[in-house]
Amino acid sequence: MDSICSDVRHDPSKDAAHIDISTFTILPAFSSALEEKTRRPRSDPPYVDQDGDLVLDRCHQVGKAVAIHHACSTDLSRVGLQVWPGALLLADYILEHEKHFDGCVGMEVGAGTGFAGLVLAQSARRVFLTDHDAGVMCNCQRNVEANASEFRHGPGVALVRHLDLFHAVPSDPGKNLCAGRHSGITSADTGNEAQETFQWRPENLADLADLQVILAADIIYDDDLTEAFMRLVESFLMPDQSKPGLQRTLLLATEKRYNITMYDAAPQPHAYLFFRDLFRAEGEELHLN
Repeated sequence: MDSICSDVRHDPSKDAAHIDISTFTILPAFSSALEEKTRRPRSDPPYVDQDGDLVLDRCHQVGKAVAIHHACSTDLSRVGLQVWPGALLLADYILEHEKHFDGCVGMEVGAGTGFAGLVLAQSARRVFLTDHDAGVMCNCQRNVEANASEFRHGPGVALVRHLDLFHAVPSDPGKNLCAGRHSGITSADTGNEAQETFQWRPENLADLADLQVILAADIIYDDDLTEAFMRLVESFLMPDQSKPGLQRTLLLATEKRYNITMYDAAPQPHAYLFFRDLFRAEGEELHLN
């Protein structure tokens, strides 16, 4: 089976499929006055590293650090062991608007390594990191334990939970959403031990009812999965009559991945176009077809 390589660089002396640990530091926003005091002298022409990549001038101020166990190459079924660019973008956005997430309840769908959700957990009061594969969830749990000391509201903020997108949405929209989801959240195919460890508890469902933020990073690549994901999102974003003041937000980062088939005259972002086709414009709002 073909391997899919991560965009995150790794030590070439190591096997790419090896689970390594990296520390990612995301620099905070800073004022122009501080920037001028701490910036490196500008180079003319701009400085590039040995790989030819542009090295930007940075403030020497220390930012937020996240320790992540991840692989640099996997087959398609285990891509959740990799760090993807969308997670880095979401993490940067969360830190830039950190005060808006203080004390919130969040959930990352298709969390993989949990990178974006762990950054959110530094401010939130509860974050659910959800995925389907047992090995991916176990690795995500390692990352939770590696970063728990950074959670402002206590080391137990982030919880890894099993979520099968194809069985997560209740067939009857009139049913209680949390109760309906619970019946599809656990599944025997995760293995007995993983199922017990990552199953949803009644107290989790109470927190889920207060969900305010849904994160998703680079999960738009398979049409069936995309459609299942959007149905889940639609169910969560439906107004909750019992919580009239609750606002829920989806933060999604995805890449327009271009590929070519025998039917294409030029490369096309097929998965992205399918994702966009799930919407139809009505005024200034977007609604699912």
